[in-house]
Amino acid sequence: MKLLAVFLPCVLLCISAQLIESPPEVQLFLLQLRVRLLTNKLYEKCPDLIVDEGFLRDKSGDSLTVEQNIEIEQQIYEHVQELMMQCNQGNSTTSRPPTTSAPPPSQCTSSSTVNLTESWRNNYPLSDGQNRDVDLLQAGITWFPGAAGDLVQNTCPNIYSCGSQNGAYWTNSTLPTRIGETVSITFYESLTSTAPLGDCDNNNGLQRGRATRCSAARGDVVYILDVALDGNLDTVCGMN
Repeated sequence: MKLLAVFLPCVLLCISAQLIESPPEVQLFLLQLRVRLLTNKLYEKCPDLIVDEGFLRDKSGDSLTVEQNIEIEQQIYEHVQELMMQCNQGNSTTSRPPTTSAPPPSQCTSSSTVNLTESWRNNYPLSDGQNRDVDLLQAGITWFPGAAGDLVQNTCPNIYSCGSQNGAYWTNSTLPTRIGETVSITFYESLTSTAPLGDCDNNNGLQRGRATRCSAARGDVVYILDVALDGNLDTVCGMN
């Protein structure tokens, strides 16, 4: 243990030096390694500080660029550093100081947030012609894709997809990468079997909404419709 205490700072210092001029893929790998080493040290000294912490879950995502994943990984490392400082202060005093981490946005913790669980949303090329979201996903309602997929579908689906009786909703807007960040996005309604965006947006870009990143996990994004679905027979598509 004493050897690790001496060796770990040297390893972290070397990794920091390598990050300066490394290619993005190498930077991401080194950041992930740095987070893992520091997290192991934190778990060894103060395991109670990291129980159920989001940064221990899967953080990478195919829909994010290497640069976006680097930004997320850097946030996680800074968060672990803050917890390590709390751990060290707690070990040197009789009481541990309160955390200074900002609470997550209310939409990330609301008990009224809808968790979509229907598998037909994720099997998006198919339709059973019986489903609709007009009564479920109204303007202002917050929701996670959940078991219906990690995220909302980001490419134009075919007409009658995602179990819908009519249109299928999707978005190719850039999702937030910073934890707690909310961005404006556009939901498109596909009423076609062709791919050009003009044919995949029956609402002419007027279907507005928002997306909030609740943790570093790829699928931990909550969505909000600012404009209700315009069709009674429409559904929202999910994807892994």
